[in-house]
Amino acid sequence: MSSRTSGTIGAFWSAISNVTTNALTFAVTTVLARLLSPQDFGIVGIATVFTAFAQIFLSDTVSEALAQRKTLEPEHIGAAFWSMALLGLVGTTLGIMIAPLAGRIYGEPALAPILQGLSFRLVMDALMTVPIGLLMRKLDFRALALRSALANILGGAAGISIAAGGGGAWALVVQQLVNAAVTLAVLFYYADWRPSLSFSPRHLKDLAGYSFHVAAFRVWGFITGTLDRVLIAGTMDPRTLGFYSLASRTSQVSAVMIGGSVGSVALPLFAGQQDDPKRLSASLMRAADLMTIIGFPAFIGFSVVSPELVPVVFGAKWAEAVPILQVMVLDGALGSLTVIQAAAIRACGRSDWWSWVMLARAIVTICGFVIASQIGVVAVAACGVISAFVVLPVQLWMLRRLLRLDLWAYMARWLPPLVGSGLMTAAILLVRGMSWTAEYPVWVGLIVEILVGALTYAASMAIIAFPRLMQVLQIGLALRRRAS
Repeated sequence: MSSRTSGTIGAFWSAISNVTTNALTFAVTTVLARLLSPQDFGIVGIATVFTAFAQIFLSDTVSEALAQRKTLEPEHIGAAFWSMALLGLVGTTLGIMIAPLAGRIYGEPALAPILQGLSFRLVMDALMTVPIGLLMRKLDFRALALRSALANILGGAAGISIAAGGGGAWALVVQQLVNAAVTLAVLFYYADWRPSLSFSPRHLKDLAGYSFHVAAFRVWGFITGTLDRVLIAGTMDPRTLGFYSLASRTSQVSAVMIGGSVGSVALPLFAGQQDDPKRLSASLMRAADLMTIIGFPAFIGFSVVSPELVPVVFGAKWAEAVPILQVMVLDGALGSLTVIQAAAIRACGRSDWWSWVMLARAIVTICGFVIASQIGVVAVAACGVISAFVVLPVQLWMLRRLLRLDLWAYMARWLPPLVGSGLMTAAILLVRGMSWTAEYPVWVGLIVEILVGALTYAASMAIIAFPRLMQVLQIGLALRRRAS
């Protein structure tokens, strides 16, 4: 089977995984938001700051190194597994030990047991890195899709059961632990690999160079992704952090659902083309078409309809999350491009370059967060969007250097989706301003806005970029046909 055929099948199953997994995640989050309070989400949001830092060194660092490496020996796999297992055990132990201190720092006694419970997922996260890397290397996204769906169903069911029984914030903890346990079991089943007792320091050293830079840019990503919650928790209150956490969860689900389908398969697919810059450039262009034609209107439209969407889906008590969500989802429009640009750069073996990009973004974001935390929670949310635009020129320069990419031709492909998204926004606002919409329930107006916006975007793209629209549809049909 050719790499291109494997890539399209992988992209198909990746799309299935992202749509089903994130639809389930969104559904579970919706139910939990109705059963729990912003305070519950806020306390767990503080706890996840600590576990998220440990996950930097556990999630994807070794998986990417195994998937990207041209020649992989059994000793590489064994060394990766046992080093990750040790790190996971250390992470869980440290999380349990520092939990009481964290509770005292934030003045939240309920935080300590919550953090101790969440820490147990760190060892499970560590153990699943090698199976994920092996499945990614084989482009076996069907197995990854099945594990995601099953883990989210069982984890969501457990969390909802605890919430319905009055378990409060523990519902979110149980959801994560069950999700991780099911994921671990399914991954080992499909990877068809079992660890031996051997350990080779030399082979671990082979993986360490790439993994170090992956961990480095994930450290910078952690700073940009969690410092906001630290500052909000320190300068505001858990209720405000609860609104911020729900908006963050929702925007992340949207980003993964839309961008993850192509993004998750991009790294192993691009890695197979790293010695052919012309071919890799063509693949990047096709991926960018998918991301912009689908991602731009999705994220921009999500931002526009949020005032009606949030009360209808999550309930009126979450209305204060609307402006936060509107800003956050706009970051996804550019982020959908960033994920494939990052994959192309790292596939060429330059994970060190990408670590510098993330460092630059972290510096910009830190400065912005410190200032914005004195202004308000919406200003904090806006920092992510601003920092993404600041580092975009650096990403483009790297692509030009590595792939000899024609940047003007590449960026020109963004214009039709942007124009179409602008016309879509105008149509939605026009419908919202009509007096007759006040006579019907909010959910009726929301459905009308979505339908009018979608039709406007489709019509505008058919007029200004019909060939590209057809190419994207043909790619979608090819994914389905080759996977059947």
